[in-house]
Amino acid sequence: MDVPCLKKKLELIRMVNGKVVVLYDGYTFYKKHVSRRAEQWYCTSSGNCRSRVTADKQGNIISVYMDHSHEKQVLVLSSTGYIIPFEYIGRGKRRMKKQEVDIIKSLRGQEILIRYGFRYNKHRLNKSGVTVWRCVNRIITMENGRNNLFMGGYTYNKYYESKKIIKWSCTARPACSAYVSTNHDLVIVEMNLDHNHKRRTLIQMESGRYMRI
Repeated sequence: MDVPCLKKKLELIRMVNGKVVVLYDGYTFYKKHVSRRAEQWYCTSSGNCRSRVTADKQGNIISVYMDHSHEKQVLVLSSTGYIIPFEYIGRGKRRMKKQEVDIIKSLRGQEILIRYGFRYNKHRLNKSGVTVWRCVNRIITMENGRNNLFMGGYTYNKYYESKKIIKWSCTARPACSAYVSTNHDLVIVEMNLDHNHKRRTLIQMESGRYMRI
């Protein structure tokens, strides 16, 4: 049974695939039915979840039906502000095995989420208060002037670039076959993280560049 929900606006977010969805109570909903007076948004879960949100044409929520058959998604905020469900990270020809999400605290007391060795800082959406996590992978400049992708404690050289994809190979290549493919916003689309070596320590020099020790 739908429960009335008055004086609350829809919160719209844009996913990494460009689609706009509603974020409500930590779940995402896609637009399914549109009538003259109202819109119905259904849960984006691919299962048999029938949860839905009904709103008027002005974006005011009229009623909600919350009976989810699954857990809430862990959401990641990309560098360009797109929202990515965690299960889409690392999809590709070589998928990573399932791994639990670990949340640890830094020396400063900040919560850090770790999965597949990648680090994410907590980021909170303003309207609903749902927590999403911002990836802290970044481009760094090495002492030789080359720009490397730094991710999960490893460094990657730009190996190939097209209009849509950048392929980054481990800097230990050809001995190491690990690689990461991203789009131009550094959103991961494919990866193989089977490194055959340990991480090397990086230090930042006065020039701002990094060197391995």
